[in-house]
Order: sequence, then C-alpha cells, then structure tokens
Amino acid sequence: MIELISIHIPKTAGTSFHRLLQDNYGNLASPAWKRRDILPILDDSGSVPATAWQDYQVIHGHFHYQEIRSIHQSTNARVICWLRHPVDRVISNYRFFRHRLLHPELNPEVFELNRHRIEETLLEYAEREENRDRMSQFLAGISLVDLFFIGFQERYDLDLAFLAEKLHWNQVNQANLNRIQMPVEVNMTERRMIEEWNRLDMSLYHQALAVRGLSSTEWNP
Repeated sequence: MIELISIHIPKTAGTSFHRLLQDNYGNLASPAWKRRDILPILDDSGSVPATAWQDYQVIHGHFHYQEIRSIHQSTNARVICWLRHPVDRVISNYRFFRHRLLHPELNPEVFELNRHRIEETLLEYAEREENRDRMSQFLAGISLVDLFFIGFQERYDLDLAFLAEKLHWNQVNQANLNRIQMPVEVNMTERRMIEEWNRLDMSLYHQALAVRGLSSTEWNP
C-alpha cells in the first residue's frame, strides 16, 4: 500500500530528493513520473488510476494533487513536497528551458516544439500564463496544514535532516542539487515583475513558511 506521496514541483530539488527516496525504499519507490508519463493515463475524472501505483510504497513525480487526491484519500498516505521562492524557481526553470534549447541533443522533441523561442528572454518566459503560479497549481486542492511535510530548497540539508528524523530514514546523503550553470542576470525591478506575475505562489510560499514557523529573510532579497 502507498504510504508516501512526494509531489515534485519543477525546480524544487525533486530530482535529488528522488534519489534519496530510492536509497531508502529501493524498488518500493516509484520511478520519477514526468508530465508526459502522467497525462496519458488520467481517467475521465482527471485522476491517476490506483493500478498505476500498485507495486509501490512511495510515489514521486510531477503530478498535481488533484490527480492523486483519490489515492491520497483512499490510502491516507503522507503527502510531502518541496517549495522554493517563486522568483528563484521561475529563474531556474528558465535556465533549464534555455539549456534544452541550446543543447537540442538532450531532447530533440522538446527542441523542435520550442525552437522558435530560442531568443526568448527571462521576462518573456515568465510572463507566459503557463509559467505563472505553478506551485499553486500543483498543490491546488490540499491545505498546507494537511501536508505531512513542507521543505524549502533554500535550506535543503536542514529540512532533509528534519524529514529523515520524522520518517526514521537510515540513508541521508548530503545535497547534490541539480544545478544548471547558466548565468541569468536579474535586477530588482525584474524580480518584482516576476513576483507580480506569481502572486498566488508568493502567498503560498509565505503561508508555508508560517506553517513551518520559519522566516525567509535570511536567504531571500
């Protein structure tokens, strides 16, 4: 039976976290599900069928909570996720997007679909409707207080140690965050614009900090 559901919001240390899940649960941890894996199997209600996870104790992937709500409610599994300051998350997602365009061999299909956007700036990317408030989209339908754990990428090692203690894990490796080294200069005016386009995520982020009893002043401008 599923005991743990890890919602991987893009660019919030989910790839590194999945490796840790595999270290602790082995074959009982699912592969990292991507959107292209999830969308084709959704049923008429927009949910992932329970049969997709029958061999796993832990599931991890880019699924929206609404898509796994029925599984959560039927199993009472613990739901966890990692968040990141919305502006930094968007910038990181843009870096990833640009990296794929500049290196088409990594994913030729994605390159062909987006080659017309190769000169797209950060602000042009961030202003697109599909790139706004993505954390809120992933967590729509579940209250923050109903999450078993909310972690923050900015303090990944500290929060990972906290979670490992809660779950009695034996394997807890140091962070090996998947960072793409592609400089993107962002001034304060641009940061404020991205904040404005992500009002829901800004609110979600600060609510999550409050739930954890934390302050972001030590790591955010």
